[in-house]
Amino acid sequence: MKPNSEGEGSLPGAAVARTITRAQERFGIAKWSAHDLRRTALTGMAKLGVAPIVLGHIANHRTTTKAGMTLSVYVQHAYEKEKREALELWADRLQGIIAGKRQSAEDALMPTIEEAATLFDDPWIRHRPFYSI
Repeated sequence: MKPNSEGEGSLPGAAVARTITRAQERFGIAKWSAHDLRRTALTGMAKLGVAPIVLGHIANHRTTTKAGMTLSVYVQHAYEKEKREALELWADRLQGIIAGKRQSAEDALMPTIEEAATLFDDPWIRHRPFYSI
């Protein structure tokens, strides 16, 4: 959820996009979107072991599969605890990335935040998760 100016509710998606565009222009940074961040976060949480059903609830996606429809009808659990745990796990991972801490052998092959930021200049890479966790 994106809090509004009163710290409650949410901002319209167009307002978020407009803010990002203005920041890109003002600071001369490569183009990216809120969707890039969303995709990167969900991919990272999946790699950290967050269950797909929890990822779906974090993304607030409604499924059209038979199993998903059954779950949405019969399972009245909102996954609040699981969502909080997943988001805290992701926040801890981001803090590690910012601090330059590598957590695995795979991390040694991944770019730093500074290196990853330059990847947005490549149109093919720009639409992929910018940091593989």
